[in-house]
This record gives sequence, structure tokens and C-alpha cells, in this order.
Amino acid sequence: MPTKNAAVETARTKTASALIHLKDAPPHQAGLESADPTAQDLRLAKLRKKHSKRSKEPEATKALASPLTLPLDGLSKWATIKPFVPFSAEWVRQAELANRFPRRIKCGSAALYSNRAIHDWLADPAGWKPAETVEG
Repeated sequence: MPTKNAAVETARTKTASALIHLKDAPPHQAGLESADPTAQDLRLAKLRKKHSKRSKEPEATKALASPLTLPLDGLSKWATIKPFVPFSAEWVRQAELANRFPRRIKCGSAALYSNRAIHDWLADPAGWKPAETVEG
């Protein structure tokens, strides 16, 4: 009696061979009404999606994801600003100490950056100076 893993592997093999057959087959044999290559590509994409492993990220989250943008105001973690800063976290730490990069704000155990200060730094990295703070 075949095991469950063997049955799953057999199903994957059959699916893979069906995809290869569909890709190489003429449109009339692949079950397509027209010889339009775009329609064939769409059918193959649907089959791949149907038989691929489930994604860890839900579809709703993928649909809501927008291009990378940094809000003008508020605070962000390093992971949020990392795509915009062309340097490593260690470089940023050293630049903070030398007043060449906006200092992080400690909020409990989290280290956050001011989005406004990051935007100012991105506008002129070489000429950026920390804003004067008024102490009361």
C-alpha cells in the first residue's frame, strides 16, 4: 500500500508532466479555443498557481501592498527605513554618533527614527545637520 507521501509525490509528478505537455502542445491539443499565445500563457499561469504550494502571505495582504514609500510624519523602525538608506545598520549607528545621520528615538525597547528627519537626510545626505532642539 503506497504511503501518503508517495501519493503526493505522484500527484506532483503528474501535474508537472501535464504542465510540460500543455506548454509544448499546440493550442488545439492544450484545450484552448484560439492559437493566441497570451491565452495559453494565462492558462499555464492558472495551472501553476492552482498546483503550487500555498503562499505564507494571504492574498489580501499582497493586494494591499503598495510600492515602498516612507510616510512624511511619524516614527519608523530600522526595517522600514532600511530600503531607503543605502548604508548598513552599522554605518548608520556610527553616523548617528558623528551627527551625520538622524538619531534614533528610544521608546521602551524599540529604536525608532523620525520620518521627517529621514526625509531631510535623504534630500541632502552630505549637507544634513541635526535640527536645533529647544530645551525648556
